[in-house]
Amino acid sequence: MKLRQLTACGSSKNGLTADDLAIVKVGDEKAVVQYGMSRANVEKVLGEAENDGARGMMFYNNGVGVLYRENSAVAILMNEDSKGSFITSGGLEVNMNKNDLYKIYDEKNAIEVSGSLNFAYDSVDKKYLKEVKYDSD
Repeated sequence: MKLRQLTACGSSKNGLTADDLAIVKVGDEKAVVQYGMSRANVEKVLGEAENDGARGMMFYNNGVGVLYRENSAVAILMNEDSKGSFITSGGLEVNMNKNDLYKIYDEKNAIEVSGSLNFAYDSVDKKYLKEVKYDSD
């Protein structure tokens, strides 16, 4: 199961702050990758990107992907290879039991697509989205 934190800018169940949209290196609480960080600062934590993905998504050798727009991190993805290396600032990790996950991020806010749980938050309207639409370009 992949874990995605999508774009957004309190409490995780009632709303998000930029601090909520971060991952932390296990064993090094100062090694943080956060929504809005520049690519240079992200790579101080993750190292140089291993390969380029589509539309600005960069993949790193530690199971983390970061999507950049205008040189700022706007989405963070953790895959199986991140387990044991990174957790979210709220304590989520890849392959976490769904019940434990929903104690942190309410089940009603989850969007499940092809085995991945997604949480998308509209920072302007201050509400979770029920679906995420991707451009086909």
